[in-house]
Amino acid sequence: MKTLASTVGLVVALLALTVPVQAVTLEVQATQDTWIQSNAPGTAFGTNVNPSTQIRDASTVSRAALYGFNLPLMPAGHKVTKVDFRLITLGPDGPWFWNTDFAILADNPNLLTLTWNGAVAADYITGANGNGHVQWGSNANLTGDNWDDSAPASTPVVYTDATETDGLAKMINDLMSNSLNVPMTLMLGPTGPNSDFNIAAFYGSENGEALGEFEPHPRLYIYTEEIPEPATIALLALGGLLIARRRC
Repeated sequence: MKTLASTVGLVVALLALTVPVQAVTLEVQATQDTWIQSNAPGTAFGTNVNPSTQIRDASTVSRAALYGFNLPLMPAGHKVTKVDFRLITLGPDGPWFWNTDFAILADNPNLLTLTWNGAVAADYITGANGNGHVQWGSNANLTGDNWDDSAPASTPVVYTDATETDGLAKMINDLMSNSLNVPMTLMLGPTGPNSDFNIAAFYGSENGEALGEFEPHPRLYIYTEEIPEPATIALLALGGLLIARRRC
């Protein structure tokens, strides 16, 4: 029994010396953004004089928003555990409300010149249905996430995904590299169900106006944690086993 007790004590001591899992939060601001509009299919809105992004679905018009990011380097030995995507609603009108799906595009177009027609030609979308809901193409990788929210003007709104097996966090984890900054284009496509009423406008990446304590630019907050070493995992398992045996 003394031998077992000594072993348990040694394991507990080793566990106490185990380095805690390191967590890192990475903040990245959109470098470009725009929206595309079905009833102005040849117009590029990326150089709008009042920079904003808009989402809308109605029987007469569909608007989808796009955001370009350069993903930061993945800390060595880390994985993504959560992602926050933050926008600021654009005043003075509101409240804004929206219902949208997320997609990461297969490539990264120039958002300053992208039009609705260009998005169709690139097969990001195939068009919009009679309710203004975007119909996704083969070059839009759906995250499977649906964002249904509302907020008054000039308010931060955050979409959070902490699912490591699929969705936005998983896709960003798979894209990130520990040796180079990877570009990523995120598209928000309206999905209803509030035809003729579903609309939202947000501050864009070129808007330099400060809003109280926060900047209005679209942002990603990427939360990573260190992946435990196999030896650490084995030690934890051994410690649990020995302690269980000690109680028998």
